[in-house]
Amino acid sequence: MSRRGILSLAAVLGIATSSAHAALATFEGGVAAETAWRAAAAAYVLESFDGYANDTAITQLAALHLTFDALAAGGQPGIYTHSVDNAPSGPKQIANFPGNSSITAPYQNGDVVARVDAGFDLYAFGFWNGDPQGAAVLRIYDRLDLPLGTVTAAVNTGTDPGGLSASFAGFVSTVPIGRLEFEGGTGDGWNHYDDFQAGFTNPVPVPPALWLLAGAVLGLSALAPRGARPR
Repeated sequence: MSRRGILSLAAVLGIATSSAHAALATFEGGVAAETAWRAAAAAYVLESFDGYANDTAITQLAALHLTFDALAAGGQPGIYTHSVDNAPSGPKQIANFPGNSSITAPYQNGDVVARVDAGFDLYAFGFWNGDPQGAAVLRIYDRLDLPLGTVTAAVNTGTDPGGLSASFAGFVSTVPIGRLEFEGGTGDGWNHYDDFQAGFTNPVPVPPALWLLAGAVLGLSALAPRGARPR
């Protein structure tokens, strides 16, 4: 194989790798969007938060392999019981404050940051916005801490019916995720989320087209006229 053929093949593989890194499919809407996300994720683990007591400090969701940073104002994201049952599960949700007893100014506008545990590859994540004041924005980072994009779950008014028309957001990635950040500076700044669901199956296998393309490069290289061997 000529040096030009090797370089061409490397370029093909490099472009494919770069494209794969950037591939992030997003799902935003209501129940239909959640259904589409679940089909794309193939398999998932659900946390509804309804098994927790009010004001429980959440440091880790073991089944989802997520560990949570402390809040900027101290303490951990906590379990909050919303007055309106506006998500597919019950009224308990995870908040950017420690819970019903701590809806106070120091926690306003704080982010919720979750990190994927070492040894686990998170490829898909979805959630419902439980907040009636503003949209929920999720920032997504890969294992190298590079930003991949964002998804947004619309404000949840608790109507239409039950706020299920537009308040789900999720994504499926071709590369493992390292960090999830919920933006705190939306709505009134006291935000809460429900029905976290995570998928750990890579939804995109090595594309056969890539190897066909590589084979074509090799074939063209073999057919190319060869120049005189350098002295």
